[in-house]
Amino acid sequence: MYWRFTPAVELPFFSCPVSSSAATASPPAGGARCSATNRRITAIAVVVSHTGVRGTCDNQRNLSDAQLAAISSNGGVVGIGVWDTAVCGADARAIARAIEHAINVMGEDGVGLGSDFDGMVKLPKGMKDVRDLPRLTEALIARGHPVARVEKILGGNFRRFLGEVL
Repeated sequence: MYWRFTPAVELPFFSCPVSSSAATASPPAGGARCSATNRRITAIAVVVSHTGVRGTCDNQRNLSDAQLAAISSNGGVVGIGVWDTAVCGADARAIARAIEHAINVMGEDGVGLGSDFDGMVKLPKGMKDVRDLPRLTEALIARGHPVARVEKILGGNFRRFLGEVL
């Protein structure tokens, strides 16, 4: 079951300086409707803190190119997850491919890292915790991404987002 608010509730709430995350709003729970509602009623950017992209890993939990484009259209950020279901792979290269797809759709200012380092998901091969993030950094740089872009992905875009909406 999902929460459904009327415009009488939504409009006053979303006129406040807040943002929302649609990270766990999967389609069976009304996720597409939730994401569309967030974008329709708020001028403030939407964040999806941890997910994957259907362009490299097609499943109902991940975002479509249309959703990525809509989120980036008002300065939102999508955090690419580091688990197999999010990226359809078991190493840093799979994460890099998903990040690259999101960049191609959203631009480099809309993409971040959505690690989910809470112990609930199986991490990619060679990654046990946050101390192994240099493997992802190395994979992105090896694929030709400039250091400035990698810095945005590894925290800069979320820092910008939070600075704008808080």
